[in-house]
Amino acid sequence: MVSMWYVYGNNVDIIILSSTSRMDWEDISFIIRSRYRKNVLFLLYSEPSTPTKLSKQTSLVLSHVSRTLKQLEDNGFVECLSSSTKGKIYNITSKGRSIVEIIKEKNL
Repeated sequence: MVSMWYVYGNNVDIIILSSTSRMDWEDISFIIRSRYRKNVLFLLYSEPSTPTKLSKQTSLVLSHVSRTLKQLEDNGFVECLSSSTKGKIYNITSKGRSIVEIIKEKNL
């Protein structure tokens, strides 16, 4: 935590700021701007999954899930655990996990 002190005459106000960095807020904003990204990331927080399974769980078209996974992977939130082109398995990264925890904590 970071604290800031403001002094007004004899009064002192102390404001505690969250330790969440500017980069975290950019990442959080990227996730919560899209319900697709948020839903997929939250499901992967629980367990690794395939695009087909995620599609069924979210009721999203498979192509949307695949595009979302690509966006999440490109930004370091998820990783593909398998190298095959069929039956890919995705898992959340530590970066993705920490972002989900912040989103849950702040109820965003």
